[in-house]
Amino acid sequence: MGTEEVKCRICGAEFGELCRNPGGCGTPFPIRQSFNDAPKLPALDTQVGGSHYKDMAIQPMTYSMANGLDACQHTIVKYVSRFRSKNGIEDLEKARHCLDLLIEFERGKA
Repeated sequence: MGTEEVKCRICGAEFGELCRNPGGCGTPFPIRQSFNDAPKLPALDTQVGGSHYKDMAIQPMTYSMANGLDACQHTIVKYVSRFRSKNGIEDLEKARHCLDLLIEFERGKA
């Protein structure tokens, strides 16, 4: 399957190209993969400190890598995915904090 053809909603640049956003970030878009092409690494079979990721049908790291998420997006997915089996409301508050950071980063690009 390989990568999907996805374009920037703002400038029309395709993933893998430099952004043509008027903000001029010039950052290459991450490459997205189909889930079937996502990494199936032996390290994903090991979890240090619990099983809240290992017990999931799709681990947040695999989902994030397959979808080319940045650090803020990945962290939000991670906290929301695990909150019921790890730190409860605290993890949702951490996710909200990361979402606030992402919003500020994105506004700074505009």
